[in-house]
Amino acid sequence: MAVTHPAAPSRLSSNDALSRPSLFPRIALLGIALACGFCGLVIAHAYPIRPMVAVALFIAWCVLAGVRISIALPAMIALLPIIGFAPRTGWLTFEEFDVLVLATSAGGYAGLALQSGARASMRTARGATKLSANFSSGLSANLSIVSIALIALFLASTAIALERGIADAGGFRFDWFQGYDDPLNSLRIFKSFALVVLLLPLAQGELKKPGGSDRIGLGITIALGLAAFAVLQERLAFTGLLDFSDDYRATGSFWEMHVGGAALDGFLALTIPFAIREALRHAHWSRFVVGAVVLALAAYACLVTFSRGVYLAVPISLLLLVVLVFRQRLRLDRRMLWWVLAKGGAFAIVVAACGFMVFRGGGYRAVIAAIAVLALTIAIDASIRRTRPAMWLAALVGAALLGALGTAAASVLPRGPYVVFALACLACLASLIHAERTRTPSSAMAAIIAWLWLAIAACVVAGGWGGHGALRDSVVVMVLLVVLAFFAARVKQPVWPARRREQLATIGFAALVMGSVAIFAGGAYMGGRFSASRGDLDSRIAHWTEGISRLKSPEQWLLGKGLGRFPATSLYESLDAALPGNYHLVRRNGETFLSLSGPRIKYLGFGEFFRISQRVAVQPNAHYVLTIEARTASLIGLHIEICEKQLLYNAGCAFAEPVLQPVPGKWQTLVLPLDTKGLGATRWYAPKPVFFAVAVASPGLAVEIRSLRLVGPRGAEVLANSDFSYRMAHWFSSSDKYHLPWHIKNLALDLLFDQGAVGLALFTLLVAGALIRTALGRARRHPDAPYVAAAIVGFVIVGAFDSLLDVPRVAFLFYFVVMLGLMLRNPRATRVAAQGLAPALQPVEPAIDVEASARERSKRRARAFGDRSARMP
Repeated sequence: MAVTHPAAPSRLSSNDALSRPSLFPRIALLGIALACGFCGLVIAHAYPIRPMVAVALFIAWCVLAGVRISIALPAMIALLPIIGFAPRTGWLTFEEFDVLVLATSAGGYAGLALQSGARASMRTARGATKLSANFSSGLSANLSIVSIALIALFLASTAIALERGIADAGGFRFDWFQGYDDPLNSLRIFKSFALVVLLLPLAQGELKKPGGSDRIGLGITIALGLAAFAVLQERLAFTGLLDFSDDYRATGSFWEMHVGGAALDGFLALTIPFAIREALRHAHWSRFVVGAVVLALAAYACLVTFSRGVYLAVPISLLLLVVLVFRQRLRLDRRMLWWVLAKGGAFAIVVAACGFMVFRGGGYRAVIAAIAVLALTIAIDASIRRTRPAMWLAALVGAALLGALGTAAASVLPRGPYVVFALACLACLASLIHAERTRTPSSAMAAIIAWLWLAIAACVVAGGWGGHGALRDSVVVMVLLVVLAFFAARVKQPVWPARRREQLATIGFAALVMGSVAIFAGGAYMGGRFSASRGDLDSRIAHWTEGISRLKSPEQWLLGKGLGRFPATSLYESLDAALPGNYHLVRRNGETFLSLSGPRIKYLGFGEFFRISQRVAVQPNAHYVLTIEARTASLIGLHIEICEKQLLYNAGCAFAEPVLQPVPGKWQTLVLPLDTKGLGATRWYAPKPVFFAVAVASPGLAVEIRSLRLVGPRGAEVLANSDFSYRMAHWFSSSDKYHLPWHIKNLALDLLFDQGAVGLALFTLLVAGALIRTALGRARRHPDAPYVAAAIVGFVIVGAFDSLLDVPRVAFLFYFVVMLGLMLRNPRATRVAAQGLAPALQPVEPAIDVEASARERSKRRARAFGDRSARMP
């Protein structure tokens, strides 16, 4: 009797037909890729500096994105703070980051289209394996219908505001070098959200991959590190690291602050939670080191912004982060959560008091020494636990002897207190490592002696700098630390965290608190800013009121005046007597010249000029000759300078202040000598950029300039595009002090002015939706949810005092983080959805194993049937 067995399922079954993408989506993906590639190539080819190099880099990045989108997308985010060279190119509307996003999109969509075709021919077994393995992660990165609707509506609102802004500017006119009062300024504001929407499918696909969110978080962390490192370099070059009294606010790599604003402030508040995520969530030591180093740089950058918005936003966002993280870990145990917060608050108060005591007499050196002692106090706790009081008494004797020898050596050695303190630190670290490895009473004894010697050396550092008063204050703090360490070693429950990562987090928090206290107590500039807070708030409210009053009709209140129209409205419709000035490039009768106007105020200070500048390379102690072709109808004074400056604040300068006689309609030529002296001689690790600049020194007057030629030694021409034949290429404007005409200084009012009540409402729903989902809603249990929520809150708090969405790079990253918040979902809800929506996928087992098992069962049945047949009579 023949037995027919059912055939094994074919690997090219109906499932494969269902998984095979249709032709139309692939054509759509290729169409998007070609459109992005075309736009990117056009912008790269028009780049003012070496366009063919820009084209080659664009193509190379497209290839990288097509082959490895998992590398290109995080790398694009990481480069965001440093991929902006407007002071060199003169571009305002278009920038390098636009080209980078378009290259990522072109390569990513092209790769997606080609991969989708390859997937259609893959075996069902492999496809089922990937589907079952990534189903839950795919659900966790999906947008809901409500989120998609909000994104579409807000995109439509910004598109309408784009059209209204161009119409308000007099219609569309294209120019690569348009300014803030020109039609394309509306496009400059529009592109930040539009580019995020363009990248949204690629980002969603990346989040579905294993480790996708980790790579994006790493990219944001690296971006923060690069921005903070730029601030560190700027401070090293122009003020020094520990000078907190100079009237100097860092701008880092954010050229958008050339007319004021809070680009750096908003970026720091937005990205710091992701650096904390990198430091705390990853087990591998390399990722922890990256997060810790970036956090240290970011903490310093926050302190030297001297921004009251940052000082308010960062602590509030970090407090929210702590609450959300502990709520996830403690499973909503409110009593434990309040206990953790109370301990943290008490620790902060004690550390702040200690920092104030050691700083008021010993300065920053004493604070650094105290932080080092506190750090080793926390690190040594596990090695000296349950030590007997007799051991502590013996250790005190030994440390006293070492302290006496160290004090004697410090009095005779050059920089003796610091040398002795460094030796004590090395001895303490060595004894700590030895004690952790051996765990013997003798090694614990040696660790206590070295640590007590370090405390004595810290007192010597304070006394050597600040005298007897500083020595007294430092002794009080060190005695407090010794008593605390003794009782912490004797109690049953550890006072300090046991894990090194948590210990380092505690040390970093203490260092931040002490550093903040030192800056507020010793920085005259910061103290002056806080004492003037009330007056600044009154002037800010008056500016808000005046700005919103320029919405004249119900239509403007409903739909706004148009994207990016606030600067033009301020410059042309405001009666403010303190307007800083403006510029326009004019073509008339076959001639191209620059029309530059001065401010309306009568008394000018050095920082009150509105400058047109160009970054130049000059030789120190060299003689230069400037030739100006200009004309004016009034007696007018000019201000010429070659200065070392990062963006706003000048350091060393060479000046000339010529007076131009009124000869209407006739070009005049002025020849001026300029000696650079020590300009241009900078350190490689802290370079000082040098800028040539021209400004009008006469209030309310204007001058027309046809050419500016700066000739150096051996007849070398220094200025590029000196006759403005290539429009405003290489030229850049800046206003050091007066910034109100360019910014309404409030995030909500900025949206209201540009997009009206409709746009403001849609934006509020979009951001509130992401915040509620990550803090209270469906995504609150997702591991990344607390960090996304904290980032959004920090950015919005900074935005309460400044308009941040008029900075495309910062606005892009903010919208990107909001989209992350909308895509995250509760992991538990994801598993339930997987069980409810796809029961056929359970249990999760590779299809190749299922087929092999089916064949094995068929063979066993065949053998059993054959045996039974043999036994039958």
